[in-house]
Amino acid sequence: MKDLFPNGNFDEIAITHLADEINRGSSSQYKLPSFQRDAVWKDEQIELLWDSIIRGYPIGALLFARSQKGIMDRTMQPTKSTIADSNKNTPDASEYLIIDGQQRSIAIALGFREYLKNDEARLWIDIFPYLKENTNDGYRFYLCTKKNPCGKIPYMDKLEIEMYSKLGMGQLIKRPDDDNILSYAYPLKAVFPIPFQFVIDYVRKNKDIFDIIKHDVPASIRDKYGELGREIDSNLELLKNKIRQVEDFKIPLYLIKELTDINDLGTAFQRLNSGGVIMGHEELFYSALKLKWPQCHNIVWEIYGHKDAGKFLSPIKIVHLAVRLAVVTLKDESEIKRSDVVRMNQDNFNRLMKYDDNSGKTFLNILQEHFEKGSDAGHSMILDAIIGARQALTYNPGISEDDIGLPAPLLVKLNWRIWHTICAWIVNNGAVDDESRKEIIKFALYDHFYLKAESDIIIREPFQIAHREKGKFPGKQIYDYFKSQIERGVIEPKIKILNPDEFVKTFHTDTNEPMYSIYNNSDFVLWIQREFINKWWPEYDPSRFNNKRDDLPYDVDHIVPAAFFDMRGVKEKVPKRFWDHRYNILNRFGNYRFWPKELNRADQDKGLKKKFLVGNSSDKLPDDNHNYRPDIGLSTVSDIKNASFVNTNKLWEKIPDSKNEWVMKKDGNELFNNEGFDAFDKVTLERIKEIYTSMYYACHQARKNT
Repeated sequence: MKDLFPNGNFDEIAITHLADEINRGSSSQYKLPSFQRDAVWKDEQIELLWDSIIRGYPIGALLFARSQKGIMDRTMQPTKSTIADSNKNTPDASEYLIIDGQQRSIAIALGFREYLKNDEARLWIDIFPYLKENTNDGYRFYLCTKKNPCGKIPYMDKLEIEMYSKLGMGQLIKRPDDDNILSYAYPLKAVFPIPFQFVIDYVRKNKDIFDIIKHDVPASIRDKYGELGREIDSNLELLKNKIRQVEDFKIPLYLIKELTDINDLGTAFQRLNSGGVIMGHEELFYSALKLKWPQCHNIVWEIYGHKDAGKFLSPIKIVHLAVRLAVVTLKDESEIKRSDVVRMNQDNFNRLMKYDDNSGKTFLNILQEHFEKGSDAGHSMILDAIIGARQALTYNPGISEDDIGLPAPLLVKLNWRIWHTICAWIVNNGAVDDESRKEIIKFALYDHFYLKAESDIIIREPFQIAHREKGKFPGKQIYDYFKSQIERGVIEPKIKILNPDEFVKTFHTDTNEPMYSIYNNSDFVLWIQREFINKWWPEYDPSRFNNKRDDLPYDVDHIVPAAFFDMRGVKEKVPKRFWDHRYNILNRFGNYRFWPKELNRADQDKGLKKKFLVGNSSDKLPDDNHNYRPDIGLSTVSDIKNASFVNTNKLWEKIPDSKNEWVMKKDGNELFNNEGFDAFDKVTLERIKEIYTSMYYACHQARKNT
């Protein structure tokens, strides 16, 4: 093992040595302290780091501490971190804890890692990015992960959609749970990508790169060799020189004193992370808890990764839930109990760690019970509650097609406070009956669509009401409480409690849009299309990767295309009432639908007729049209309308069917299509009312006698 810091508190390390050590796993001399947070970098940050390295740019220093007694450590790997089994009673002088630099270290190791089955990520380098992009750069890095096996693709063209399907990733095809998918998937946005590991082997192990290309690069990439052969030779030779420079790339190291309590942690992390992703109060709380109870990391991550729980709550919010549940079970009426620990911070941590119940039982003991005691299935109390909350909230067509439950993509958008409140009730009441399930869903819908700020009141009160309630879920009590607080002006809602007629009247095309963020909220449409989203993608689970935006099988489609509203060159012919508000009207959810990605992108900028959203409902779709998909229930115009939640109002047929129809030529004059605009305004507003009405009666209004 390399002996670091022979002459004091400063040293440097070659990135190749750092990577080799981390890739050794549990035998590495460089580890993470148990209190260190988990990796938080995004794919783009890893790609940018490697871009900096290959250009020779500095990437900052790493902060080390010597391995020390009483602190459990965990190994670092490029795709996951594993936790040691026991505390170190006899620290190894040759081992070091990485206090600052985890994200960079893992990203560096990924580039030198030999790909293994079950890996979560793989780094690629494109040696011809300038053939596709307006740049002179010679290379570009791409990170492929299991959630994005073909790299992040913000917009796919027809060829890319076909390639996606060939890889078994077609969006209307069940997504394969293939542990080895990264061995044959590759970044579709690249021109000639090669796994960076192969390039490293080419240089470090003197392997034949062309033999690698022949045998180990996907066929669709390999086929490009004949077209780019000579340039490949030249680019690889240049790249070889770059890699040799990478071999010599060194990172500064600093050694600091022991860190044994939250105050030291707080000071160190806040000062160290100013150039990276700053550690907040909650992360600091969690780190300090792991310092006191190292096994907490394992337990929390088992809950977070459980297939039936879903990653709706982050590890930190799982800990926060357990802390809140433990606090409200304390025997006394102390300030700690009344505070509910709405915010996890250093002060709350210090107070909680001092608590005992006069019988020797500490707050930490009470907290551990919530993680360790549970059902006969071996689940903890926390895990049981999260699974129960997910089952209660999820749309269930087995009950009825009109079931008011939430589709999977909407579940991941719920605020953590909603999950906490539902879990608080389940912990005390166990199984969820049908009546309580309906109240749970109404509560979630109401909170999601109506409440705005994360004020302490909005977080605290529902949680405490739910926790102390024995019997049915107290949805009405929570609703009545918020209603009274809104009426008193204590809480400002996201949207006032308006009936459907009042709601629609808030929108005026001839004034500034006061509720644009509400009318633009596509979540209303996501919920109204829940039946079809569930039918088309029954296996789709966005919580699997804890990501709300990536890996989406659908697009949010403008029913009337946005391209129709580009009226450059004819502005003088467009009335002010349309020009000033055209994008507000275009982007209100009355013009949204959720549509299969490949169908939507094949539609491109087609109008309503070619999308089969107007016409005789009984008409059969042409067999050779991409929208004809009897396998998912799309065979007629009626099927398209129903799935899109588009009604049969004849005004849809008066909406211009192309960009050119907005300004028409008549008798040698150019005239704005006022009739078409009025039709578009009316039917989309009517659709908003229909969608809102459904949600309104499924939500709070159903509790009233109206």
